[in-house]
Amino acid sequence: YFQEFDGKLYFRCYTATYGTELWVTDGTTGGTLLLKDICASGGSYPYNLTVFNDKLYFTAIDDIHGQEIWVTDGTTSGTVLLKDINPSGDAAPKNYIVMDDKLYFAANDGTTGSELWVTDGSSSGTQLIKDINPTGNSNPDKYYLFHNKLYFAANDGVSGIELWVTDGTTGGTTLLKDINPGSSNSSPFLFIDLGNNIYFNAYDGSGKKLWMSDLTSSGTEVIEPSISTNTDPLHITTEIVKYNGSLYMSASFDSNGYELWKVSDPLFGVGITKNSTAIGQLDIYPNPTQDLVTIQVDNPAIGSSLHICNLNGQIMVEKPLESTTETLDFSTFEPGVYLIELNSGNKVMMKRLVVE
Repeated sequence: YFQEFDGKLYFRCYTATYGTELWVTDGTTGGTLLLKDICASGGSYPYNLTVFNDKLYFTAIDDIHGQEIWVTDGTTSGTVLLKDINPSGDAAPKNYIVMDDKLYFAANDGTTGSELWVTDGSSSGTQLIKDINPTGNSNPDKYYLFHNKLYFAANDGVSGIELWVTDGTTGGTTLLKDINPGSSNSSPFLFIDLGNNIYFNAYDGSGKKLWMSDLTSSGTEVIEPSISTNTDPLHITTEIVKYNGSLYMSASFDSNGYELWKVSDPLFGVGITKNSTAIGQLDIYPNPTQDLVTIQVDNPAIGSSLHICNLNGQIMVEKPLESTTETLDFSTFEPGVYLIELNSGNKVMMKRLVVE
């Protein structure tokens, strides 16, 4: 409940005198003050503090209205209700995000349910974008802003909780893909971008998987390594992070359990690739080894190469793939775990090798 705005810090605070209200501080004791007693009969419980167009927007309750959208310029007199969206109850505006000089959020006007709204900062410019679920609440959530569009999860009452996109217009607010067909939910989340694509975790009916979208329905698909045997590899994955031009996550694609995986664009990663027939199986044996290892590759692309790396990412051996079967000597390697990486065409495959 903290938000910096116009050189000061705004925050939600409870006192016995005013209840839970919006306060402000300049970092000094004397400059720490109640901004406004919005709800004199108790507390306004402000939250969703969001800076937009040189003002601070938030959700609060006063003595007359339910939970609505408020705005402040940092002064007591300039702290006002923006719009009474639900005259009969709580609009409960939430999930604020700024896109293209407008503020988007979910709210319930008492008629359409919890749907996607937008404001330009004026009362008249605060409007419903689309009634996504005509029979109930679409509950738009998990917003992700990318290429001047807003991607989010919503339920239209037919397809379940699926991936939606909006350009800020009614006509431009559409279901991108029904990942889990029918009324069941895919519940996409953990959105992150890499290159010209967005990646996310979603449930397809058999398990939670890593998905990639080029922002089209046909280009929204599962990506997985060729060795993947687990139909639910991202079941407990709670974070996907971007570092140095790649994505990293904990996932369980095979029988080794949850390990660190990397996705790179446009090659789709060390060990993770788009489904492709450009390359077949990568086999290494014996594993573990003390000396000689045979590396066998089906259908390698012209110009394929092998990298042997340690777990620090250091390349120990780099050589062109000269045939479908290669034999390498590991007798001089220190005991430990190494990564056998095959670069073939637009695909990268990786397996672990234990040297004893």
